[in-house]
Amino acid sequence: MFPRFSKVAEEDVEAIYEAYPRKVGRGAALLSIRKACVEHGAEMIMEKVKLYAKAREGEEKFFTPHAQTWMNQQRYLDDPEEWAVKKPEEEIRDNKFNI
Repeated sequence: MFPRFSKVAEEDVEAIYEAYPRKVGRGAALLSIRKACVEHGAEMIMEKVKLYAKAREGEEKFFTPHAQTWMNQQRYLDDPEEWAVKKPEEEIRDNKFNI
């Protein structure tokens, strides 16, 4: 394990993993979560994961990226409005150009 990763509480890393909406690739996910916590703080990462999990409620898990992917691509820095899955009628209503 890298020395800098020891600054993050293991309980925080585990809690973030448990809050993430898809549970696959646990070992790789925990490393990526730990790295994200070192860079941005465990509180911020947990807050974003909770928002993302809420946005994914009721959606097929198949379309939810693995936690490792989500963390490595720093998707927690994305606009949370982009996480919500829009229904076709919402896309039409939101389309400014009516294409």
